[in-house]
Amino acid sequence: MLIADIADLGTYAEIIKMLIKETGKIPGDVFSICLDLYNVTYTPDPAAKTERISACAQLDSTIMCWKGKCEYKGTDKFGCFDVVVPTGVTFQHIDDGDDDISDDVDDEEKSKKDYPNAESNLS
Repeated sequence: MLIADIADLGTYAEIIKMLIKETGKIPGDVFSICLDLYNVTYTPDPAAKTERISACAQLDSTIMCWKGKCEYKGTDKFGCFDVVVPTGVTFQHIDDGDDDISDDVDDEEKSKKDYPNAESNLS
């Protein structure tokens, strides 16, 4: 169980098992992590043969709230980003079969090599 693998949440293993047994899931008011993209804009520029995607991101988290107490409950803002790519470029995650997303940098480096004219500005 993923939550049991997180050391700080291991103490909740019995509660989690009980919730899953009784409801078939972990309710969102107990544990949820939600990525919220807002101020999203998409602007094609046919003359420059580029597409611009801009947005702001935040993570709304409820981490193990039980009987009025929470390990964490809040919103973490990550700022905004602006990405310009050549028209027609699509990005896709290459599944290497290991469920480990920490090697996604390799995919990002591959994208930079394959699409050297794409630019990204994170703020």
